[in-house]
Amino acid sequence: MGYSVFTDTMVDMPWPQVEAAARRGAAALLPVGIIEEHGPHMGLGVDTYSAYLVAVRAKKALAARGVEVLVAPPQYWGISPATGIFGGTFDPIHLGHLVTAEQARVDLDLAQVVYLRVETEDHRVGF
Repeated sequence: MGYSVFTDTMVDMPWPQVEAAARRGAAALLPVGIIEEHGPHMGLGVDTYSAYLVAVRAKKALAARGVEVLVAPPQYWGISPATGIFGGTFDPIHLGHLVTAEQARVDLDLAQVVYLRVETEDHRVGF
């Protein structure tokens, strides 16, 4: 498969493999970013792509330590007020984020949910 934000994520896995990994206690990483401007030289999805890359790198680093990890497909949350629609980066994380995480933990019977916040600046990628 060529370049895709689904590469190295559970999207490319058959569901029996995902289910078996969950039964073994594999951790799941959910890369989350925001759609916002980064100046005229970068696309709006930089934070989402960065979160995806950090999650894939974390998966590889943890695998080297014997920790099984699945990476969910990257999601975006909110749109910067400067870009429009509704505001909300993850700084600070607010009640809406926490309620969503707790509901996912309960519904999916997870031991814990960890938000991995990746913020980038115009001139560098944040990892």
